[in-house]
Amino acid sequence: MKTQIFTIILLINSIMTAGDWRWQNPKPQGNTLWDVAFYNEKYGYAVGDYGTILFTSDQGASWNVQYEAVTDNLRSIVLVDSVTAWIVGDNAMILHTVNGRDWNEQISGLKSNEASGLNGVFFTDKNNGWAVGDSKLIIHTTNGGTTWNTQTLPSSKPYNLTSVYFISKDEGWAVGTGGIVLHTSNGGTNWTQQSTTGTTGSTIKFISSTTGFIVGDNGTIFVTKNSGQNWSKVTSGTTYGLNDITFLSATDFWISGDNGTLLHSVNAGDSWTLEAPFTYASFYGLGQYQSGLMAVGEFGVIADKKIISTWKYLNDGMNSSINWLTFSDKLNGFGVGEYGNIVKTTDGGNTWTKIVNGVTGDSFYGADQTDKDNLWCVGDGGVLLHTSDAGKSWIQQPTYVTTTLLSISFIDQQNGWACGDLGVVLHTTDAGKTWKQQTSGVTGILYGIKFKDSKNGWIAGDNGIILHSTDGGTTWNKQISPVSSKLYSVDFVDLSNGYCAGSGGVILKTMNSGTTWSKVTVPATVDLYVVSGTSNNSLWAIGDSGVVLHGSNSGTNWTNEFSFTGYNLFGLKVYNDSSAWVSGDWGTVIATGYFSGTTDVNSHSSNNSTLAIRDYKLRQNYPNPFNPSTIINYSIAEGNIVTLKIFDVLGNEVSEPVNRFETAGSYNVRFDASNLPSGIYFYQLRAGNYVETRKMILIR
Repeated sequence: MKTQIFTIILLINSIMTAGDWRWQNPKPQGNTLWDVAFYNEKYGYAVGDYGTILFTSDQGASWNVQYEAVTDNLRSIVLVDSVTAWIVGDNAMILHTVNGRDWNEQISGLKSNEASGLNGVFFTDKNNGWAVGDSKLIIHTTNGGTTWNTQTLPSSKPYNLTSVYFISKDEGWAVGTGGIVLHTSNGGTNWTQQSTTGTTGSTIKFISSTTGFIVGDNGTIFVTKNSGQNWSKVTSGTTYGLNDITFLSATDFWISGDNGTLLHSVNAGDSWTLEAPFTYASFYGLGQYQSGLMAVGEFGVIADKKIISTWKYLNDGMNSSINWLTFSDKLNGFGVGEYGNIVKTTDGGNTWTKIVNGVTGDSFYGADQTDKDNLWCVGDGGVLLHTSDAGKSWIQQPTYVTTTLLSISFIDQQNGWACGDLGVVLHTTDAGKTWKQQTSGVTGILYGIKFKDSKNGWIAGDNGIILHSTDGGTTWNKQISPVSSKLYSVDFVDLSNGYCAGSGGVILKTMNSGTTWSKVTVPATVDLYVVSGTSNNSLWAIGDSGVVLHGSNSGTNWTNEFSFTGYNLFGLKVYNDSSAWVSGDWGTVIATGYFSGTTDVNSHSSNNSTLAIRDYKLRQNYPNPFNPSTIINYSIAEGNIVTLKIFDVLGNEVSEPVNRFETAGSYNVRFDASNLPSGIYFYQLRAGNYVETRKMILIR
């Protein structure tokens, strides 16, 4: 093979777990799920936002997150056997597996300006399938998705299609916005508008060749008993949107809907009763297996019902935001957040338990621990709670302020500081029994406070404010800030090296205790709420839209990491250079390193408590498409000579970023193609007899 030489910049992460984030709360994960499907009694899949793919082999008792490193929302899945499936989603995303584990992207055949979202998919066998989507789109394959072709649709009016269903490879239906119902009797070569129900249909399914149902907006249910020639409206008893329908038997039907709606019929859909709602989370997908059914939906809600039992919730979808995280050691930590929400872990975050504080329902924004028993948290209306027995009991300490407190910092059991609205700064020297107000010299909002010892502390706030004290807060002096935007947090690695995070993707750093602050360049423009680290070698910053950044070289170099979610992230606790926890909206807690259920490849230490890697895996690069750099992640099950090569579309090798012996574990490689032209590239992993190749796209 002819090898062309390019100048390729490659950074192989010295901290391999950086970026390998995993869900800790809620379990199994918290992204919205749009669809669920079972092939038999045990094996099932669920798909959802931010590229979420879940797999179960035990009837939904437990779910594994399958990592594909795509951020598109995945809307629909269809199975033709236990290991062969297709998934469709936003931006014309199509994923396909033939082994139930490795998902490969298929090319939709659409031009870039035609790449609408795909909302539904259906296959009658391993070859014949259809996908429907926005902007009057139906695509069809006769070879299992190797190629997809667009089919011609009727009506000059614009509409989006939401669902498709076939009873044979010839006859099928599709529904969408405005109540449109399409029908074909020749596999989609010709589609005709069969009806208009007047209300957007979410799902269409048939229980026989003649009897079918459409469910949709405003609680609408339509039924046909003559193959769609006529559709009759059925009373549902609700005005909430209805999203899916499934048939457990010839007479036992279920419908899922918005705001926890579950409808049940025992007379073949002639009448419906509303199950008492247990959650406010909307249900979007229903999956049927032999002895029951599964409902999935908003905020990752998963509910299971055996035929002769009541609904049981693996994740009830009712998780309040966790605004701050704090740990006293590698096992014991707390999260605090909305509406008095407090959660606790004693095993490094593998399990989180909700705690009722019994004092207030006010929201908390900051917390700090001095040991596993003592925690202080601050929030709305000047609330400041303390526990000295690991959360078994709580007392409200008097602050004598009614302004919201946003941050708190303790250096030992006795000495702590808090800050908040209107320039308020509080200080205690007796574990919070008494709090005294200090003079900050400002009246703006103070978002973050950090003390490194009894003398030296910093505060970050509105309008780029940075305050510094060298006398325990008796006096505060303004430091010169290079920005005038909000700064949400401040943290110091030592007395010299510190960092601030703020709105619009701002990260500031100082190497001289704040005498001078400089703005660093980061690959993000969203609001960043926290930046922190235990050394200058490894820093993290988190913010809106699921952004997690990893920094090295004293914050000079920053890369995006795949966080598994698009939720806003507010809390960050760094344990060491390779381990950290992050929290955010809807009860989200994710972790990397020792406590994320992944292998710390950097250390290979015998005391590593993470799960062993049991398989070989080359994952989809992230981001993809990319410009100019992307992360390639792979796992190997045992020690081997490992090569990772990059090829262009003509098969020319353009780089070999990895060629060495590696022990079992999970690895990240950052590939920077700054000197390569736009186009399609392939990356190939070889480890012993294992060979896998994936495609990536460079777009300038």
